[in-house]
Amino acid sequence: MKLLATTPDDRFITLEVSGDMEVKNLKALLELETGIPTNEQIVIFHSNPLTDDEKSLEAYGIANDDAIVVQSNRGQVRPTLTSQPAMPGSSPLSSIDPARFLDHLAQQDPNLAHQARQDPQVLRKLIDATVRHQKEISALEADPFNPESQKKIEEMIRQQNLERNFQEALEHNPETFGNITMLYVTCEVNKCPVKAFVDSGAQTSIMSENFSKQSGLEHLVDGRFQGVAQGVGTSKILGRIHRTHLVLGGQHLVCSFNVLDMKDIDIIIGLDMLRRHQASIDLKRNALVINDVATPFLPEHEVPKPSAQSLAQSSAAASSQASVSAAAASPTSSTPTSKPVGNPSSSPSKYSEATIATLMGLGVSRKEAIQALDMANGNPDMAAGFLF
Repeated sequence: MKLLATTPDDRFITLEVSGDMEVKNLKALLELETGIPTNEQIVIFHSNPLTDDEKSLEAYGIANDDAIVVQSNRGQVRPTLTSQPAMPGSSPLSSIDPARFLDHLAQQDPNLAHQARQDPQVLRKLIDATVRHQKEISALEADPFNPESQKKIEEMIRQQNLERNFQEALEHNPETFGNITMLYVTCEVNKCPVKAFVDSGAQTSIMSENFSKQSGLEHLVDGRFQGVAQGVGTSKILGRIHRTHLVLGGQHLVCSFNVLDMKDIDIIIGLDMLRRHQASIDLKRNALVINDVATPFLPEHEVPKPSAQSLAQSSAAASSQASVSAAAASPTSSTPTSKPVGNPSSSPSKYSEATIATLMGLGVSRKEAIQALDMANGNPDMAAGFLF
């Protein structure tokens, strides 16, 4: 078995011994390694000296990878061929019992304790760090009212609280350190199957340009609703599909989409559609529920893995408040801004006439257009979605 011995000059020695070896033979081996005569050696295990030279190591409870301390009752060490100088600048280790240190470390971090038992240099570094920390605390406690000391004490307390909070979370809530599976459901758009990302944080539902072509809906993209979305990232909105059917859980649902030039994600079901159809994200049942019909979310191995850039682009487009083009949001020379005289439906409005006219061009009355804008807080994009 292996023993780790700490010498008076703060060196660590690894010894190959047997459990039935007597203490006197251990001391003879230590004399070769340390230069301390056997009659001057004090061998300590767990703060208790090994006083009976005829007793075996097993009888003292010494086992594999245990640590012992070797001291001289004269304090003098004769040089030997096998001895090595102590590391320059190393801290005195006599105040720390390596055996007890390793036992305590094994309770806190078993893997690190095993490494320290196998490699004396690892143990030296750990004990040196502990000694330096103890000295630093002693220096701070000696002058606690010094402003610099107070700052250091405050920082040490903060670091201790952070580490304690981290360890408690690691022990009691390890799942918080893993990746969360995003919510996807299988559905069909224009008879084209797709895995849709369900995102209640997205203001509007969106569709990728590639999927609009794949599903045969490219001809329904209204270019008047082009724009640039700015949020977590920046992305170009190519237009809007005002009305199409989405089949989810056997139900035919009317939905509208902003069309975005993005990769990896085909469709995002946003808050506009979730509210319109009074959907419920039931995490207990792990399903999207609409009209009491539950559509299960996809398991992790079936969920697409979009890139971080795609998520940023989709987040920008789905949450943007100013996503429509100038043609839909501001007056142009081709759009009259004057209101017909005597028409009671053309009462003054806080919304631009161009915006109202654009919504009316979708086949609704002026009153309905204004009501939709009120519901959407002036966002023409969302207002158009509320009209269908």
